[in-house]
Amino acid sequence: MSETPAAGDDTDGEQPQSADASLRQLLSTADTTLLAAVVERFWDDRGYRTTRTTRGSHRFVLVRDPAGEPVHVVWLDPTAAATPAHVARLDSMAASFGDAEATLATGRGYDEAVYAAADEHGIECLADEQLVTLVTRAELREVVQAHTASMRQNAVADGGATGSSAFELEPPADHPLAVRAGLVLGGTVLSLMAVWGGAAEITARLQACTGGCTLLWGASFLPLLVMLAGSFAVAVGVFD
Repeated sequence: MSETPAAGDDTDGEQPQSADASLRQLLSTADTTLLAAVVERFWDDRGYRTTRTTRGSHRFVLVRDPAGEPVHVVWLDPTAAATPAHVARLDSMAASFGDAEATLATGRGYDEAVYAAADEHGIECLADEQLVTLVTRAELREVVQAHTASMRQNAVADGGATGSSAFELEPPADHPLAVRAGLVLGGTVLSLMAVWGGAAEITARLQACTGGCTLLWGASFLPLLVMLAGSFAVAVGVFD
């Protein structure tokens, strides 16, 4: 992939270094979706068809020529987790499609053992600077920028917006901690007193009851539940 030049790539030297640094930073954290978007756009622009596929927990892009024949398989490896054993498996996978070539794609770098295994099996490592070069020469910056903008919009929609003060929760200025604690304590004491008085009244009635007091027994718990619920509501309302 990286050996395929794009038209007009003689202008690469005119790209500002700051733009390259920004692009490099974005690609170094590229996830599977961004890697797939870059790979697919690269091949689509050249008249090929692409299909995303999975094998186990790994994600791939299968490239077919206009006649529908597989010509390339790209393993999307955002965390650069590939090992020499994975490289051998990728070679076998590409061989299963006939004469298809294979590429490892990641925004990070691999260790020397992976590069050596890739050379041995004739597999390209589109990693780190190679990916930056490909995106620059093939004019795929807009793909990276569109993906980044989409991710930011999703973060805002999910509540992960930048730290705006509108989302900060602070206690009311006119309710110091001591005042709020006093209100809760006072409300709780009053609630207990009310419950005690209600319980005493119900107890007296139960003692005077000679039979058929099932409903009265059940009703005896209502004051307690109501007052506890009220106290809880007051506490939550004050401390919220």
